[in-house]
Amino acid sequence: MITFDSKYTYVMEFEKQPQNKNHNCRVPRAAIKMKAAAKRAKEVLSANTQTKVQIEGILVDVDFRTAITREQFEKLAEDLYPRAFKPIQMALDAADMQLVSLVFFDLSLLF
Repeated sequence: MITFDSKYTYVMEFEKQPQNKNHNCRVPRAAIKMKAAAKRAKEVLSANTQTKVQIEGILVDVDFRTAITREQFEKLAEDLYPRAFKPIQMALDAADMQLVSLVFFDLSLLF
């Protein structure tokens, strides 16, 4: 399943560091660090408009630094929203409720 974490890991890997010929995602330890950094960025962006992503020692003698804004996050996650609302609508239909009757729901687990 494609999530924001995996999409942003891809962005960090190929768009932000094009000069890096040793692709980080081919190194399991680096891929795990990148995915964790993407998850942290997503959490920070829920409360802030931008965040810096820093991974020390992603590869031997290589540190990684980039930044992302909430606007960039929303653009990356844009195609994930329809998938997120389908189970919500199914639950509402099963409970015979309308979306307007909800006070709050959290999409963070779906991304």
